Amino acid sequence: MPAPCVTRLPSTGARRRTCTPVGCTRRDLAPSSLPLSKRGSMTRRPSGDSFRTWDLPPDLRAPAVARDLTRKTLADWGLDAVADDILLVVSELVTNAAVHGAPPIRLQLRLGPDCLYGSVVDHGGILPRRVNMQDDMTEHGRGLALISTITTSAGWKHTPAGATHVWFTYRLPRR
Repeated sequence: MPAPCVTRLPSTGARRRTCTPVGCTRRDLAPSSLPLSKRGSMTRRPSGDSFRTWDLPPDLRAPAVARDLTRKTLADWGLDAVADDILLVVSELVTNAAVHGAPPIRLQLRLGPDCLYGSVVDHGGILPRRVNMQDDMTEHGRGLALISTITTSAGWKHTPAGATHVWFTYRLPRR
């Protein structure tokens, strides 16, 4: 089982340690269907139809490239209705990795039966931090609060290799 992740519950902002993101069942995140960064030494990949991974350019072009790839993938999966939300989340996470992290930057998306799982991994070693949302003059740091509002759950951790792994789940509407 993967190392514990820090999860912030969008409704309360409370922290809890879990590896099953809220809104997805353990069946949705069975080891054979987890992204490589969450599976440890396992070698079986999920189906190519429901899993995508990309190495992004190590510069400020990365968010635009990530949005284009995500938009095309969501269209392929028939998820145009949720594209705006997912594009905003992916853009924010990849921008953070490009600005504060170090290459390589990897984006992963996985489609489960009821939810979409996404993650961004970089090797900068800097964990995300939240700002005091009561301070109206803060210019930076509001992206994670925005992500917590849009997604079902989100979290981050350091990997043993020193990478920063930020992930989210998004509950899909009934089809």
